[in-house]
Parts: sequence; C-alpha cells; structure tokens
Amino acid sequence: MRVVDKIKEKIDIVEYIKDFVEIKPTGKNFKGICPFHNEKTPSMVVSPDRQIFHCFGCLSGGDVIGFVMKYENVEFIEALKILADKAGISLQEFGSVQEKKYTALYEVNRIAKEYFSSLLQTDNAKSIKKYLINRGLSEEIIDEFEIGVASSNLDALTRHLVKMSFSVTEADKAGLSFKTKRGMYMDRFRERIIFPIHNHFGKVIAFTGRIIPGVETDMGKYVNSPETPIFNKSRVLYGFFKSKQYIREEDSVVLVEGQMDFLACWFSGVKNVAASSGTALTISHLEVLKKLTNNLILFYDNDKAGKMATEKSIDLAQAMDFNVKVVIQPSDGAKDPSDLALESQEKLKQVVTFAKPAMEYYLSQANLSSLDIQEKKQGIRFILEKINKIQSPVEASHWLKELSKMSGVDESILDKEIQFVKKNEKLDKTKEEIKQNITDQPVSRVDRIAQRILSLVVFDKEGAGKLITESKESFPEKYKEVLEYMVSEGKTEPKSEITGLVNLINLRTAIEPINEDSYLDELKELLIELKKENLLYQKARIRAEIKKAEAQADTVKLDELLKEFHELTRDEG
Repeated sequence: MRVVDKIKEKIDIVEYIKDFVEIKPTGKNFKGICPFHNEKTPSMVVSPDRQIFHCFGCLSGGDVIGFVMKYENVEFIEALKILADKAGISLQEFGSVQEKKYTALYEVNRIAKEYFSSLLQTDNAKSIKKYLINRGLSEEIIDEFEIGVASSNLDALTRHLVKMSFSVTEADKAGLSFKTKRGMYMDRFRERIIFPIHNHFGKVIAFTGRIIPGVETDMGKYVNSPETPIFNKSRVLYGFFKSKQYIREEDSVVLVEGQMDFLACWFSGVKNVAASSGTALTISHLEVLKKLTNNLILFYDNDKAGKMATEKSIDLAQAMDFNVKVVIQPSDGAKDPSDLALESQEKLKQVVTFAKPAMEYYLSQANLSSLDIQEKKQGIRFILEKINKIQSPVEASHWLKELSKMSGVDESILDKEIQFVKKNEKLDKTKEEIKQNITDQPVSRVDRIAQRILSLVVFDKEGAGKLITESKESFPEKYKEVLEYMVSEGKTEPKSEITGLVNLINLRTAIEPINEDSYLDELKELLIELKKENLLYQKARIRAEIKKAEAQADTVKLDELLKEFHELTRDEG
C-alpha cells in the first residue's frame, strides 16, 4: 500500500478538520466557516463518505492532505509528514532520501529533548529546578512542556547523540552542534535552561536556551536554534501546539514574548496564549493565528523595548484586519507577565480580561495632560497620526472626541491639526516614492557625484556655487549648463533639454540629508572625486580611439592621441 493511501486510511478528514474549524452535521455531511477566506455564512462542506472537503465560496477543496497543505501553507511532502506523525506512521520505510533526512531531524531533536529533560532530574540540577519552581512552574508544567537543562560540558550532547547512532553532521544540521575553526564539534547549548520548541502538531523542532541565574556568560541571555529544514522561527509560535484549542474556544489569542511569559500565562489559567520565540511578531505568525481567531491581545514587557514592540505589532496586526487590544499596566508595575504572575495569578487574569483597544492604549501613552506645551503638542500629533490611519469615519470621529476630552483642546482645532497630518503623510509618501524612483534609476558614478555636487549648489548658491565654478572644467558637459543655470539663481527658465536634470537635482536636494556643518568639506572631497573620475573617463576614451586609429593605420591620428594620453598621465602625476 502507498504511504498516501495508508495515511488517508488512518486519518478521518472530519475528525482532523474538527481540530481546526467548528463544523456541524447537516444530513450526511458536515458544514462550517471556511478558514481560507472571510465569510460569515458557512459554505465549507466536509464529506465523511468521500473523505473530501469543498468550499462553495472560494472553491477550495480536496482530500485531507490538500487541507493540510492549504491550512499550514506547506508543500505536499511537509503535509505528508505532518499527517504521518499524527497517524503514527514512519515515512522512512516509504520515503525518498529527502524525506528520510527530515525524519532524522525530528528524531535527533527528540533524543536531544529527552537528554536535556533527564539532566534536569539529576542531583546536579536541583538548584535549577528549584529556581523554575520559584518562578511559578510546577512539576506538572515542567513535564508538560518538556523543560530541561544543558550540561556545562563542551560536547556532552554531541557525544550522547553519537552514542545514540547519530552522526556529528546530523547534529550540526539540526542546529544542536557546530564546528569550530579547529574542526571540533561543540554543543550549541551549554549550561542553560532548555525550552523545546514544538511545531504546531507537537513535534520538537528546535530549542531555546535561557541563561541560568548566577552563571556568567558572554553569549547573551538567550541562545536559539538556527533555522533548519524543519524550523522557521518566523512561522512557529511557542506553545501553540498546546494552546490552539483554547484560542479557538475563546476566539482570542494573548500574544507574549518568550517562553517564561507564555508559561506564566498558562499556569495562571490564561491558556489562549502564544509566544514568538527568537524573533519579533511576523506576518506568517499572524497568518497562522488568523485561521483560529480575529481577536488579538498584546501582552508585552512593560518597558521601552516592550512598548516599541507593541506599537509595531499593532500596526502589523491591524494591517491584517485583526481586532487588537493591549494589556495596559502602570509604569511602576510588573516588568513582564512572568513577574506579574509571581505577584498574583489572579491579577494577571484580570489585566488580560480588561485589555483595552489599541487606540485607548495609545492615548494612555501620550503626554496629553503635560504642562510642557511641546510635550503636549507631540503627544497630540502622535495620536492624530494613529487616528489618521483609521478607515472608519465613525471610529475616527469617536477617537477625535476622546482626544479632545483628554487633552482639553477643542475638537475643531484638532480637526484642523489632523489636516496637517494628512498633508504631511501625503508629502512623506510622495518623497518616499520619488526617493525609490531615484534609487531605481541606473546612473554612473560620475552622474551620482555631479548630481550631489549640484544639490549642494541648490543648498548654498553663494558658498558652494563659487567653489564649483572654479572647478567647472571637470564637470561632464551635460551638467555644465545645469550648473550655469543654478548659479544664475534661475533668473531665466532652463532650456527644455536640461529641465529634467534641474527637477531631479531639486528633488534630490529636498530628499537627501545635507549636514550644515560639513557640507563644504563634503563638496571639496566630491570635486576631487569628480576630477579623478573625469580623468579615468578621458583615459578610457583615448584608449578606445587609439585602438581605432591602430586598426585604420592612421599614424597621424595615433601620434595626436598618444600625445594627448601622455599629457593626461603627466597631469595625473
């Protein structure tokens, strides 16, 4: 029997899809909301008799393998592996060399996980286990999430894997070992608390190693597995294999940063939680979550970095039409979810329950009641920029009223101010488009230097213009007229043939930064560079003409060219 047939025989499509989508019986079939497009009325039908699904809205359909491919956004082979794992079928007896390599990666990670877990049970790790328990992690949580510890030995895991019949190359490919400059293989994770990272079906695919308190290291607080054929950190969410059913049930997800914050939420009873690991929130993470819920609650660290991450995540999630809320904590409150859980698990649950809409979060961050007029002005402008992004006029009007109440500034004044925001946004967008257009244009080095020089003339016609006029002979011919026009301060209209160049240089001046303190020094360096480039161009031109004269046996022309070349090289010296 083919592996595909064996998998489909073992896995019932109805039972499988039930784990991801709520489907209800309708006669012989089941019906539910299609996860592949936005809809309110169920149009996806699942047939237990034919073992297929079909959506009458977006026309998606196929067997259970096709569902996994589309739902998980993976290729056929990866979908097959996911289903084989669920069915308890080994692909090694069926698979290609490539499939067997994938299976080996899963297996080497499984053995490594068991090794790390076993070390945490030893007497040497008693203090580490005590630390974890003091951080709120019970024995059950430690076992459930398979937390372990890495030895301080340089190659303890590598030697263990070799003993278990894996090669050092396999350990290296899984990101568990690495080769030193001396050709030795060392463990990537040493003397660290180990958090296994599972794929969304519960297979261990990578690890995060957290520093053990009191242990000195120059490797940073966290060490993460590198990306491998089975691990893409931009797609995988820590703990999602456990929490996805709760996310679906609650129709919301609490997003945190890191394993300890995830576990703090979990043992506090907030189980509709997921964590990015080793990377910021990505579009791919959101695509995974979008299949289960449209409601996002951000619960990041209560510090400057956490607030910056919150703002970026709000923008990203709102661009994908998520309803976004944010957990708001007092500035003198707990630093992160983990610390808050230690204070009170009940308090953690409460702050999640009372998370505020993103705009309310922004209002709480702005200095709207500041006595410093500049601070207040900046705070108002910050909020207006956010309101300007809201698509719904009704919602935008609501938040404009709230801003007026909180800032004490009349709504009509704010309405005028938001027009400036719109105008500036449009100008910034235009500048960015022009900048991109300029960047995309292929120009020679001489062109770039000449255009930058002329930008400095626009900036300071008197000082820069005088310097450049003295070095005019080095300018390419097509820029000499532009220079003359600019130095004349545009008293006449530019000739039609140079209008495009004049406009381009004016745009560059508006977009590219110019340092007021050092622009004349920059100009002098550019003039030297232009002279060098011009010399190289003239030499290349003469060489080409010499070849032509030699081919035509034109001795008179050849003598003239050699003399000209000699003059150039003499000037160079």
